[in-house]
Amino acid sequence: MLAEEGEGLETSHRLVARLLHRVLESVEGARQEGVIEEHLVNAVMMIQALQSGLDLEYGGSVAAHLDDFYSEMSGHLQWSIQEDDLSRVEIVSDKISGVYDAWVRIPNEFQSATREELLEWSIK
Repeated sequence: MLAEEGEGLETSHRLVARLLHRVLESVEGARQEGVIEEHLVNAVMMIQALQSGLDLEYGGSVAAHLDDFYSEMSGHLQWSIQEDDLSRVEIVSDKISGVYDAWVRIPNEFQSATREELLEWSIK
Protein backbone atom coordinates (compact mmCIF):
# COMPACT_ATOMS: atom_id res chain seq x y z
CA MET A 1 0.00 0.00 0.00
CA LEU A 2 2.14 2.82 -1.19
CA ALA A 3 0.62 6.10 -2.28
CA GLU A 4 2.39 8.89 -4.05
CA GLU A 5 3.69 11.36 -1.51
CA GLY A 6 3.05 15.04 -1.80
CA GLU A 7 2.02 18.22 -0.07
CA GLY A 8 -1.01 17.60 2.13
CA LEU A 9 -1.22 13.88 1.41
CA GLU A 10 -1.21 11.38 4.23
CA THR A 11 1.53 8.79 3.96
CA SER A 12 0.38 5.27 3.22
CA HIS A 13 1.91 4.20 6.51
CA ARG A 14 -0.19 6.66 8.50
CA LEU A 15 -3.31 5.79 6.54
CA VAL A 16 -2.90 2.07 7.30
CA ALA A 17 -2.27 2.85 10.97
CA ARG A 18 -5.38 5.03 11.08
CA LEU A 19 -7.54 2.38 9.41
CA LEU A 20 -6.27 -0.34 11.77
CA HIS A 21 -7.01 1.92 14.74
CA ARG A 22 -10.51 2.63 13.41
CA VAL A 23 -11.15 -1.11 13.08
CA LEU A 24 -10.24 -1.47 16.74
CA GLU A 25 -12.53 1.43 17.69
CA SER A 26 -15.43 -0.10 15.75
CA VAL A 27 -14.92 -3.49 17.37
CA GLU A 28 -14.76 -1.87 20.80
CA GLY A 29 -17.89 0.14 20.02
CA ALA A 30 -19.76 -3.07 19.18
CA ARG A 31 -18.67 -4.60 22.49
CA GLN A 32 -19.48 -1.57 24.61
CA GLU A 33 -22.70 -0.45 22.95
CA GLY A 34 -24.02 -3.82 21.86
CA VAL A 35 -24.80 -2.38 18.42
CA ILE A 36 -23.14 -5.20 16.55
CA GLU A 37 -24.17 -4.68 12.94
CA GLU A 38 -23.51 -0.94 12.70
CA HIS A 39 -20.03 -1.08 14.21
CA LEU A 40 -18.90 -4.33 12.67
CA VAL A 41 -20.05 -3.44 9.15
CA ASN A 42 -17.81 -0.37 9.44
CA ALA A 43 -14.94 -2.55 10.65
CA VAL A 44 -15.41 -4.97 7.74
CA MET A 45 -15.40 -2.08 5.25
CA MET A 46 -12.14 -0.73 6.71
CA ILE A 47 -10.55 -4.18 6.57
CA GLN A 48 -11.67 -4.53 2.95
CA ALA A 49 -10.11 -1.13 2.19
CA LEU A 50 -6.84 -2.29 3.74
CA GLN A 51 -7.01 -5.53 1.78
CA SER A 52 -7.78 -3.85 -1.52
CA GLY A 53 -4.71 -1.64 -1.11
CA LEU A 54 -2.29 -4.55 -0.92
CA ASP A 55 0.16 -4.85 -3.76
CA LEU A 56 0.10 -8.60 -4.27
CA GLU A 57 2.40 -8.41 -7.29
CA TYR A 58 5.31 -6.66 -5.56
CA GLY A 59 4.43 -7.26 -1.91
CA GLY A 60 5.64 -10.83 -1.89
CA SER A 61 4.85 -13.13 1.00
CA VAL A 62 4.11 -10.24 3.38
CA ALA A 63 1.29 -8.97 1.16
CA ALA A 64 0.02 -12.54 0.65
CA HIS A 65 -0.04 -13.17 4.40
CA LEU A 66 -1.80 -9.86 5.04
CA ASP A 67 -4.35 -10.71 2.37
CA ASP A 68 -5.10 -14.02 4.12
CA PHE A 69 -5.14 -12.28 7.51
CA TYR A 70 -7.60 -9.62 6.36
CA SER A 71 -9.85 -12.30 4.84
CA GLU A 72 -9.83 -14.21 8.12
CA MET A 73 -10.60 -11.10 10.19
CA SER A 74 -13.36 -10.04 7.83
CA GLY A 75 -14.82 -13.56 8.00
CA HIS A 76 -14.93 -13.49 11.80
CA LEU A 77 -16.69 -10.13 11.77
CA GLN A 78 -19.15 -11.16 9.08
CA TRP A 79 -19.98 -14.27 11.11
CA SER A 80 -20.52 -12.07 14.18
CA ILE A 81 -22.89 -9.84 12.21
CA GLN A 82 -24.86 -12.81 10.81
CA GLU A 83 -25.13 -14.58 14.15
CA ASP A 84 -25.55 -11.38 16.21
CA ASP A 85 -22.82 -12.82 18.43
CA LEU A 86 -19.71 -11.07 19.72
CA SER A 87 -17.80 -14.23 20.65
CA ARG A 88 -15.33 -13.93 17.75
CA VAL A 89 -14.79 -10.20 18.17
CA GLU A 90 -12.14 -10.72 20.84
CA ILE A 91 -10.08 -12.77 18.35
CA VAL A 92 -10.25 -9.93 15.83
CA SER A 93 -9.44 -7.31 18.43
CA ASP A 94 -6.39 -9.21 19.70
CA LYS A 95 -5.01 -9.96 16.23
CA ILE A 96 -5.64 -6.50 14.77
CA SER A 97 -4.06 -4.97 17.90
CA GLY A 98 -0.93 -7.03 17.29
CA VAL A 99 -0.69 -5.90 13.68
CA TYR A 100 -1.35 -2.29 14.66
CA ASP A 101 1.33 -2.39 17.37
CA ALA A 102 3.87 -3.82 14.92
CA TRP A 103 2.84 -1.37 12.19
CA VAL A 104 3.39 1.74 14.29
CA ARG A 105 6.86 0.48 15.24
CA ILE A 106 8.08 0.45 11.64
CA PRO A 107 11.19 2.69 11.48
CA ASN A 108 10.64 6.20 10.10
CA GLU A 109 12.87 5.71 7.06
CA PHE A 110 10.52 2.99 5.81
CA GLN A 111 7.26 4.78 6.63
CA SER A 112 7.32 7.22 3.74
CA ALA A 113 9.42 5.21 1.32
CA THR A 114 8.37 4.85 -2.28
CA ARG A 115 7.90 1.44 -3.86
CA GLU A 116 11.19 1.88 -5.69
CA GLU A 117 13.08 2.67 -2.47
CA LEU A 118 11.62 -0.35 -0.73
CA LEU A 119 12.51 -2.60 -3.64
CA GLU A 120 16.05 -1.19 -3.64
CA TRP A 121 16.43 -1.81 0.10
CA SER A 122 15.08 -5.34 -0.21
CA ILE A 123 17.76 -6.17 -2.81
CA LYS A 124 20.63 -5.03 -0.56
